[in-house]
Formats: sequence, structure tokens, C-alpha cells
Amino acid sequence: TYTDIENKFNIPIVDPEAATANGFLIAYPKLLGKMCKNLVKTCETSYDNGVTSTTNIYDYELDKDGYVTKVTESHTDSETQYFYSYVWE
Repeated sequence: TYTDIENKFNIPIVDPEAATANGFLIAYPKLLGKMCKNLVKTCETSYDNGVTSTTNIYDYELDKDGYVTKVTESHTDSETQYFYSYVWE
């Protein structure tokens, strides 16, 4: 699902493990193509390691012009809850 917040910077939502390996794509998100008009609110994903589904919840902090300065992602797999934060300065 999506928020009612406009995605002004084309922020990609990626798996944090992939983000670590592919930080270049986070720095230059437009290389991934056209992004969603609004920011993602929740996302369901599946993994090959036996975890069939997880729900990611995204919270955003915006500057006075409506650009994202921080994204906090939380998700829970079958055993653990995870939190990741991305900050733009």
C-alpha cells in the first residue's frame, strides 16, 4: 500500500542486505527507472530461506519542503522483529 505523501526524490525501497551490497543504487535511485508517485506504506515480501512472507512498515520524516530526510523500516519474520533507518543529510 502507499501513503498520501508524494515521492519527490524517487526513494527506492530495497532489502537492507541488498542496500549494503548496492549502496550505489540508493545514492542514484533514478537509475532504477521511474518510481512510484507516492511513498510506500507497507510491502509484503517473500524469501527463499523458508520465511514465506513479511510485512514491512515504513515511517517517514520530512523536511519543510516535503522531501524525505529519514525512513524507518520495520518488519517481522517468523522469529524476529527488525528495524532499519536510512538518513539523508
